[in-house]
Amino acid sequence: MTLAMTDKAVVAMPRGVALLRFGVPTLALVSALIWGNWTYREATEAALQRTSQGAALVNQYTERLVQTQTILQRAAVERARTEPPGFLQSQEFHSFLQQVTKTQGFIEGLVIVAFDGQIIASSGSYPINRNMGTRDYITAIANGAPLFVDRITLEPSSVDAVVVSTPFEIEGFRGVIVSAIGVETMRTFLTGLAAENGEHASLVREGGKVLIRNNAADATMLQPDGPMMQAISKGSSGSFTALSTTDGIRRFYAFQRVEGYPLYAVFGTAKKDVLISWLDRSVPVWAVLAAIAGFTFLTSGRIQRSIVRRVEAEQTRLRLDEAERLAEQRRRMMGEMNHRIKNNLAMVAALISMQLRSKGSVDGAELKSRIMAISEVHEFLYRAADSERMDFGTILKRISTSPAIVPEERGIRIELDVRPDIIVDPDHATALALCAAEVLTNSVKHAFPDRAAGTIRVSLHREGGEGVMEIADDGVGMPQHLERSSGLRIIDGLVAQVGGAVTRAGDHGMRVTIRFPLLQGS
Repeated sequence: MTLAMTDKAVVAMPRGVALLRFGVPTLALVSALIWGNWTYREATEAALQRTSQGAALVNQYTERLVQTQTILQRAAVERARTEPPGFLQSQEFHSFLQQVTKTQGFIEGLVIVAFDGQIIASSGSYPINRNMGTRDYITAIANGAPLFVDRITLEPSSVDAVVVSTPFEIEGFRGVIVSAIGVETMRTFLTGLAAENGEHASLVREGGKVLIRNNAADATMLQPDGPMMQAISKGSSGSFTALSTTDGIRRFYAFQRVEGYPLYAVFGTAKKDVLISWLDRSVPVWAVLAAIAGFTFLTSGRIQRSIVRRVEAEQTRLRLDEAERLAEQRRRMMGEMNHRIKNNLAMVAALISMQLRSKGSVDGAELKSRIMAISEVHEFLYRAADSERMDFGTILKRISTSPAIVPEERGIRIELDVRPDIIVDPDHATALALCAAEVLTNSVKHAFPDRAAGTIRVSLHREGGEGVMEIADDGVGMPQHLERSSGLRIIDGLVAQVGGAVTRAGDHGMRVTIRFPLLQGS
């Protein structure tokens, strides 16, 4: 138990205040940690889903592209199958290859090559008599591979291309048929798919050769013991995390094997983007929790100091024979204080929950104005000589002129006509203060959309045994989208709580009138 020391008395800090002052911030910290963990897991799952979808799109594009090449190559085989052996070197077959190439605008050309490297036929030139020498794709097909994909520089055009090679076998000839696709054609697709900053899309051949990626780069070989090769060794699809050696970005990667072909589609998302997404979702909630914790801590400290000062003043005035009455009074005040704080914290939590349900997020400016209204009541309550009877006129003046609710830079003029003898109890004062803050905030936000200034009139008077609070502006009236807003529901609920009634008129500006009962004997 903490002690507040003076030269006249020692006053114990109540356990309830200590629990509120330190318990609520602790609860807010725990809630922030839970929220942060949950949102980070959700952001990571979304990133993994994005990488998986990207890899699937690269897979589909590659599969269609390679299938198109193999279909054209089979068409060339079938065209030559029933012809005599010399047909492959005829102008008629050359014209056929040219026509096939023209039907697919992205194909750089078709070539038929013998296993010794001699070019037999080409869609590019006729006649042709050139030996290509040893090439990896010729060696692979000669050794029995059904299909081989590689990246080479075409000669004599010097075009950077991806080549698809398959066996070319007819009676009297065995060799290779090769079709070439411009690298820039494929890179354009990958760049459009990996459009976000830090994203990666690539096509990797079995064995670890990176044929093409979305950013301009030559073909490279992956390390045999690197993360990508280790992941591929475990299955035909999956995910892993790695630091790129080409741009130094750490990413989440997903890969899928292109069905039927020795190729892998790869897509990656930068981990820093996951962090940014996580912070975008977490920081607003952390700010709200920090505001609640700070408000509770400061208010509890203010209440504690106020109570200590009261008790010390009473101890100096009371005689020794009044000690028992003083102790009873302190217990009653503590019960009242705990009740007030509990009710007002519950009210703040309810306001936040209502805003989250209606808007899906927390409006910091609206929350600040509502908390400020409750704070004004607390300030007046603990400065007042009588804590059961409150002059609502004084509270209403302070709220109406507060820069937190009516910013000075808006140029809005406040006209006050407030009587000073409208007496209510603390619970009613809190509810009515929140109503006033809500109406003023709505006027500031929505009444003057087409002009920089306006006038808000605030009046408070008595009619019989009732108090009448009226807030009117000379703005555009009630916007249609506000007719069912959370702010109006808050006002209706608070007015019902004090046993009052509210009416609204919005023909010439917005006017809200709230009638409420006064304390008996006031």
